[in-house]
Amino acid sequence: RQSTGHEPDEPHYFLGMIGVAPGHQGSGYGRRLLEHIQAMSEADPVSTGVALSTEDPSNVPYYERVGYHVTGEADVGEIHTWCMLRPNRARRA
Repeated sequence: RQSTGHEPDEPHYFLGMIGVAPGHQGSGYGRRLLEHIQAMSEADPVSTGVALSTEDPSNVPYYERVGYHVTGEADVGEIHTWCMLRPNRARRA
């Protein structure tokens, strides 16, 4: 993956790709996948959270609803990318 310069400096998990088959979207599968990696990050004493990036602007509000926030935006070639982070609970407190 190409760096955008908006990744956290602290150790974290990075969600490289996530997808749900079109016929199953809206059934909670995507949320469950996110909850699983978030739980892995929470259980890891070194991890500070989960980072991801998306090129689809319609994904940004979805990720914000489940606790992520935009840490930066970048153009990688001709692709506009939103970099996002969901800090672990201990980091949010």
